[in-house]
Amino acid sequence: MLKGITLLALFTFTSIVHSAPPSPESIDVLLAETKAERNVDAMLANLDPIMRQSMAAATKGQQVSAEQQRAIDAIRATFVKVLREEMA
Repeated sequence: MLKGITLLALFTFTSIVHSAPPSPESIDVLLAETKAERNVDAMLANLDPIMRQSMAAATKGQQVSAEQQRAIDAIRATFVKVLREEMA
């Protein structure tokens, strides 16, 4: 039994190693089938509120000056902007 499973795994993995690289068309099909665009849109919609919560949690209990808060907000805004651009 173990020899049979080992042989099956060997033939399966050997065929994977020698397969052709994915074509742009197959990548498009994969992205469509996995609904990747919808998932990315959902992630981006939640990104800003999650970043606000995370930064509030990181500074919880600390006195943050107006200048520090502006810096935190600027960093968050830049991060969200860059991520949105990269995911577009």
